[in-house]
Amino acid sequence: MPKTFMTGGLPAADLVATVIDNKYKMAIPLDRQRRTFRELGLEVAEPTLCYWVAKAANCVELVYDRFLKLLRGQQYLHGDETPIQVLREPGKTPTSKSYLWEMRSIEAAEQSLVFFHYATSRSEKVAQSLYAGYQGTLVCDGYNHLPPEVIRAGCWAHVRRKFYEATNGIKSQMSLGRQFVKLINRLFAIERHTNGISECERLDVRQRKAVPIVEQIFQLVEQTQVIAKSKLGRAIQYLLNQKQALMVYLTDPQVAISNNVAERSIRPTVMGRKNWLFSTSQKGAKINAIFLSLMESAEANGLNYRKYLMTLLEEMPQLSSSEIDTKLEDYLPWNQRIQRICVD
Repeated sequence: MPKTFMTGGLPAADLVATVIDNKYKMAIPLDRQRRTFRELGLEVAEPTLCYWVAKAANCVELVYDRFLKLLRGQQYLHGDETPIQVLREPGKTPTSKSYLWEMRSIEAAEQSLVFFHYATSRSEKVAQSLYAGYQGTLVCDGYNHLPPEVIRAGCWAHVRRKFYEATNGIKSQMSLGRQFVKLINRLFAIERHTNGISECERLDVRQRKAVPIVEQIFQLVEQTQVIAKSKLGRAIQYLLNQKQALMVYLTDPQVAISNNVAERSIRPTVMGRKNWLFSTSQKGAKINAIFLSLMESAEANGLNYRKYLMTLLEEMPQLSSSEIDTKLEDYLPWNQRIQRICVD
């Protein structure tokens, strides 16, 4: 008999792949799936479903680890994080925040990957560890403690959001907030017209059209007197703190104006969080990170997530320990065979 990802277990790879797909793509918690199985005549306990998912995670973890290694070798990345709740963490209360960190390739990358990492905090130690060995440009929001080799590029969408919030603040400052929003909107309008053109042309457009607007934004800051702790005051302070990082995209055509692509990838986590509510353990939080990474990477490469999972769960247990290193590349989302059999 061929080896399986769950030695001695009853469920086939396609059943477990469907359970995982339902949880992470459709945001259906395992308990709700258990009740659906019961209606279909299959009695299965929720801990059993958790065990199936955990065994599947063990099977595909090497692919997940390879994602991180490959991303650290790319020249341009996006980074983000979102809070999650883990009930059982040493030294923390059940209601305290933990974080799911995201690292992903840029939209124009030849090899599109998304990687999620569970951590107990948003501290600089996590950033230092996650981006250790990375030498490139990272588009992110306010990471001030990255390794020195990393060039940090800022996100103009975050800046716009803060000024937009200021338009609902103190009446005397609302019109000023709108002026900043209008100028930033012009930056995004310019960027939309650079889609599909060469990098040289994009750089030329940014230098000719975007640079004067950025200069106008900072000139408006110098002319503006605000209450420091008002919404507009905090927006201006954020803009000034991020000035160097926000200027990076003007001189590098491969750097995006915003971190929106990372925020889109992290959205399923936010939607799932509303349904799963929390992870019981640290192990469960890591399992979530593994399957969210595989899901977003599969979709970024045009794959059907369930088919991709099923292929990994059926074939990877057949690899001997000596074959793992050499054949792991055959299971990455852009592999030609994977593209052929797992196409959405």
